[in-house]
Amino acid sequence: MEGAEENAMERLGKRRLENITDAIFAFAMTLLVLNIEVPEQVSATGGENPVFPLLASLLPDFFHYFTAFLVLAAFWFVHHCYYERFVKLDRTALWLGIGALLMIALIPFTTNLADTYIGYGLSAVVFELNIAVIGLFFYLQWVYAESRGGLLKGNVGPKVSAQIVRSILVIPLASVIAIALSLMGFTWSALVLFVALPISVLFFYG
Repeated sequence: MEGAEENAMERLGKRRLENITDAIFAFAMTLLVLNIEVPEQVSATGGENPVFPLLASLLPDFFHYFTAFLVLAAFWFVHHCYYERFVKLDRTALWLGIGALLMIALIPFTTNLADTYIGYGLSAVVFELNIAVIGLFFYLQWVYAESRGGLLKGNVGPKVSAQIVRSILVIPLASVIAIALSLMGFTWSALVLFVALPISVLFFYG
């Protein structure tokens, strides 16, 4: 039975999961722009250009759009870099990857919730928790692959592993800080994520 399962996983191959991961990342990142809802008509008084107040009213939408897009881009980059170290998958590694995809596909919804109900701490917490859970799934997938044996290439040493773990965990840890700030009443708590984005990439090369 175990041999049959292993053969099935070999046929599935890591490239199949990598392909669907790229597709879901692209789909989620594209859907984000639909959260920026432009009213059909804006009334202006005293000859005022209606575009300026419109753009000002859309600032929360743009802020969460850029935040979510860049966070997904950083996750995609880190996932691509560490997934290149995989040789194959087993059932557990596969389902950890699928769990991450479940959370990635949810990002457009939680982004919309956060910008529609900006000022309400719970909406920001849901958005930031969504981001944290994505990072947790990636971290668990990597740690499991290291402990399992046979799933990773032989040239993954302690230094490389430490770089990968740091780069994976930066954004989830920043999300936890953002959640704490949201609960304390800070409306723009997701700004913490902008600080984490370049650090996540730099850690991979550090």
